[in-house]
Amino acid sequence: MVSAFIILSLGIYSYKKRSSKLHTYFIFFMISIFFWCLGAGMEFFSVAIWAKIFWIKITYLGVATVAPLWFIFVLNYSNYNKYLKPTHIKLLFLIPFIVIILAFTNEWHRLLWPNIIPTSNRPGAILIYEHGPVFFINMIYSFSLAIIGLIILIKTLINSSKKYRQQISILILVGLIPLIFSSLYAFHMLPIVGLDFSPFALVIAGMLLAVSIFKFHFLDILPVAHKILFKNMVNGVLVFDDNEKLMEVNSAASIIGISHEDVGKNANEVLNRFKELKSLYRARKSESEVFLGDPVNKWIQAQITPIYDDKDIFQGHLLIFQDINKRKKLEKELKKSLEEKDLMMKEIHHRVKNNFMIIQSLLQLQSRHIDDEDALDIFKESQNRIKAMAFVHQRLYQHDNLKKINFGDYPQTLALDIFKSYVINPDQIILDINTEDVTLDIDTAIPLGLILNELISNSLKYAFPEGRKGLLTVKSFLKGSRYSLIVEDNGIGFPEELDYTKSDSLGLKLIYSLSDQIGADVKLDTTNGTKFEIIFDVKN
Repeated sequence: MVSAFIILSLGIYSYKKRSSKLHTYFIFFMISIFFWCLGAGMEFFSVAIWAKIFWIKITYLGVATVAPLWFIFVLNYSNYNKYLKPTHIKLLFLIPFIVIILAFTNEWHRLLWPNIIPTSNRPGAILIYEHGPVFFINMIYSFSLAIIGLIILIKTLINSSKKYRQQISILILVGLIPLIFSSLYAFHMLPIVGLDFSPFALVIAGMLLAVSIFKFHFLDILPVAHKILFKNMVNGVLVFDDNEKLMEVNSAASIIGISHEDVGKNANEVLNRFKELKSLYRARKSESEVFLGDPVNKWIQAQITPIYDDKDIFQGHLLIFQDINKRKKLEKELKKSLEEKDLMMKEIHHRVKNNFMIIQSLLQLQSRHIDDEDALDIFKESQNRIKAMAFVHQRLYQHDNLKKINFGDYPQTLALDIFKSYVINPDQIILDINTEDVTLDIDTAIPLGLILNELISNSLKYAFPEGRKGLLTVKSFLKGSRYSLIVEDNGIGFPEELDYTKSDSLGLKLIYSLSDQIGADVKLDTTNGTKFEIIFDVKN
């Protein structure tokens, strides 16, 4: 009766923790033992013969099913799940089902117990159950399944790590002890005639199961599941205990020459040939890339993880590492490829800039043979526009970033170049340039450079006629994501009759069309001279 309620408690505990088929099989296994123990206990305490016979029939709900349930449980525990198909499970319970039916209908056929004889005339006397053919069929079937289950467990024990051997050894005893006591009862080798000692064996089995569950965490992780997980991990794994002894090592650890032969050695002895890895282990760094020299000559990524039990007590370190040689090789090739690409892009920008300058030089040479002033101005404007684009490409190949340029000092370079082109007397016009650094991509920088070229050129050409002195200001600032470029002069301003929005001037048309291209707003103030402001959002 004690065993019955121990077993019932373990079944309920397993039900609460159920997370796999193993728990389900274990629960049914416990229920089966519960009926056996409960029936045997009640049969022993009952006084009336009919009550004793009734309760002995109840025991057969466990007696007939405990062996196949034990066998199914062992198969699942030892990872022989391929045999646990629904059809196979049904076949395993065919004989138990027939035995249970014959047990409850024994009065009609007497195949299980041909005779039931009391040992005395006293009330509650022990009954002697004569064994019929069904009893021996069930015994042979149950013993066969129990013995096969024990063989499987012994095989699992041999192939499991030390950590799980105590747990498996207890399970072997759980299967072996009831088998021995049942054999003694079946072959009439017990001192008390008619008394079945199997339930007493189940008391011991129940206590052993309790020890296995609560001390060795039997239901938490299976040794075979642990073994399969450990064996099939791609990364190398070393488990060191709190005394820094190597407890476990998987096959993947062979990539650095560590094997099962090193189990039991101290961390210093295991890692002594790898100074870098040893330093990482000693420093308890969480993760790092390490190059292991001779004889391994490999890059690995190593990670140190402390292990704690359920009570937050430190158990040992877990050292996990993976071979990153291929990744390092790819990184090196990628870096080389990017460097070659950067070099190529710089060369392209350099050649584009050179080609622009060649075109500008050709236009300059051609302009020497032109006497018409209007035509000469057209040539000069074209040269300045070409140089405005060439300066952008020059900045791209002179810096590391080949997609964006710092537009901060660009206005000064461009303004000084245009100034030399249009102003004969440097004292006539003062240049005031104050621009903030801003990084622009090439698709924005080139149109903005052309806009700036047109604005500066127009101011120098038209704002200060007949040697008039004045001030030309170029400034820019970034406010949030809004960038403003201002070109302002204190010259004569726009003619009153000129509608700048409908002007045929190529320069003005370029300013507005290029502003639309980069999504910029154009503001014009003619209150005191001419002031153009180009405003747009800078892309991240």
